[in-house]
Amino acid sequence: MNCFLIDDEEVHRRGLRQLIEQFFPEIQIVGEAGSLHEAQEWLRTHTADVVFLDVILGDGTGLDLLKAMPARPFQVVLVSAHNEFAVEAFRLSALDYLLKPIDANDFQEAIQRAKQQLQFNQTHLQLEILRENLEKLTHQNRKMVLRDADTIYVVTLSDIVYCRAEGSYTAFRLLDDQEILVSKNLGEYEKLLETAHFIRSHHSYIVNLNQIKKFDKTDGGQLIMFGGHTVPVAVRRKDALLNAMSRFLQ
Repeated sequence: MNCFLIDDEEVHRRGLRQLIEQFFPEIQIVGEAGSLHEAQEWLRTHTADVVFLDVILGDGTGLDLLKAMPARPFQVVLVSAHNEFAVEAFRLSALDYLLKPIDANDFQEAIQRAKQQLQFNQTHLQLEILRENLEKLTHQNRKMVLRDADTIYVVTLSDIVYCRAEGSYTAFRLLDDQEILVSKNLGEYEKLLETAHFIRSHHSYIVNLNQIKKFDKTDGGQLIMFGGHTVPVAVRRKDALLNAMSRFLQ
């Protein structure tokens, strides 16, 4: 695997070089650019497996670069100092990202994900979802990208009824009763979805507060969701869930 580094600050490019040399010496750095113009010129005649792309460049943005390239044969890892709102949009779109200053563990995980995902050339679709999410003000109207072994899905958050743990996988149950199984554990989605009116009701479930029809106190407590699905409620999560439901309905 080889990579191309795009950042308008030499200190950050040097930091990426050092991380690659330390943890992945087998990866070849085939080029670097310090501006949007330099990156465009290089990519006209070269390519790479993975591009580390700074979001804000001196003469434009990393997103400008991606929009100008309809066909992108490389995996993108965004490098950002943006706020949580932007990072959430990156995550929902399934474009990988690293926050500055870059944590070594996060970097290693990003490389491993890039290796696994090189067979998916879906950056154009992911960029469109990112653009939409950055423009939307209401969380439930935002979208996220889910992938299984063969397919990439674009899902509106309001259409998710619940997420259920399936070992190291997560099953997403949608309003149309479709179920999508993705190869990430439930914990990966808990923090991502909590700002969009989702809450953990049980160690195996995250539920959409918009899709709760009622709380049934029998059998230790369970949620009745719109569409007729029932979701268990753990005793230690009951109070937090009820408080979240109360705040949501205010």
